[in-house]
Amino acid sequence: MKFTPTSSQQTQPKQTQPKQTQPGPCNVAVVRGVVTRGPQTRTLPSGALVAEFDINGHADAKTADSVPVSVADPNATVLALEAGANVTVIGRVSRRFYRSGGATVSRTEILAHRVLPQRLRRRTEKALASVIAEIDPIATGDPVG
Repeated sequence: MKFTPTSSQQTQPKQTQPKQTQPGPCNVAVVRGVVTRGPQTRTLPSGALVAEFDINGHADAKTADSVPVSVADPNATVLALEAGANVTVIGRVSRRFYRSGGATVSRTEILAHRVLPQRLRRRTEKALASVIAEIDPIATGDPVG
């Protein structure tokens, strides 16, 4: 026996909502520059290793505009960085508070997801393209939502 839906049971086409095309909030930082202080590592109480280094993002070497960068579980490339190396750092801006000498102090830094030596041009271009897609879906034609 074949089932035939009644008019009230027949499926109606779903009305689709237009896709959101405006990007939502995001925290993405990209800094390209020269390493001014090579990585220093420390081990957190959790046992995780963190590397910290500084880069200067200005083309004018006279400007001492240092940007601190932290990398959780750094790879060998990060650990091998030396002052003078050209890198692209992709991550997010973070401000953390901690106690030092009886006072509360803060530090604003980039928590890096990727640290790419500029000699790896194709890998850097691919990583930057994914950042653009993340922050501006309109530019890539990928609607959000």
